Amino acid sequence: MTQESPQKTGAEAEAGGSGAEEAGCGAAPSSAGAALPPASFTDFILSLSTSALVSLGEMDNPLTKKKEKDAAAARHTIDLVALLQEKTKGNLTREEDAFLTQVLTDLRLRYARVFG
Repeated sequence: MTQESPQKTGAEAEAGGSGAEEAGCGAAPSSAGAALPPASFTDFILSLSTSALVSLGEMDNPLTKKKEKDAAAARHTIDLVALLQEKTKGNLTREEDAFLTQVLTDLRLRYARVFG
């Protein structure tokens, strides 16, 4: 059984806000009670980048508190970022596009340095 989300027309979206806000995905209180900023494309890319850095052994794994290398996981995450770059081409702001290109280039260089 699949669940489809309704699409809003431009006028409905302008009048009623985003579906994410209606679904409770907007800025919400964190566990400490402070409101989190709204989700952004840059935050999403930073999240993927952090995941790749953990797999590259450049950051501690949050579960084990140790630096661990996982070439397959790093490659997969970098490939996801590359896929996002391909699929969002022409739909990003100049700043978002430049940021995405910078992050992807950096991750690819780090992967080559760590895993050759």
